[in-house]
Amino acid sequence: MAAPRTSGLAITSLIFGIASIVMCPLGGIVGLATGFVARARIRDSNGAETGDGLALGGIITSIIGLVFVGLIVVALFALTFLGKSASSKFSSVGSAVAG
Repeated sequence: MAAPRTSGLAITSLIFGIASIVMCPLGGIVGLATGFVARARIRDSNGAETGDGLALGGIITSIIGLVFVGLIVVALFALTFLGKSASSKFSSVGSAVAG
C-alpha cells in the first residue's frame, strides 16, 4: 500500500491560515478555499480520508484567524461608538456639576 499523498494546496492552506491569525483576513479566505480544495483532492487521490491533516490544519487555522479578526473588528466598532456615547454623557454631567 502506498503512503498517503499530500498536496501543495494543503501546505498553502496552512500558510494562509496562519497568516489570517496575524490580521490578514484575505489570508483566511484563501486558506479556507485552498484547504477544502486540497482536502477533496487528497481524498480523491488516496481513496480514503488519510493524509489530509495539513489541509484540515489549514482550514482550522483559517477559521481561527477569521474569528480573531472578526472579534477585533467588532471590539473596535463597539469602542468607537461607546466611546463617543460615554464622552457626551460625561461632558453633560461635568457641565451640570460645574454650573
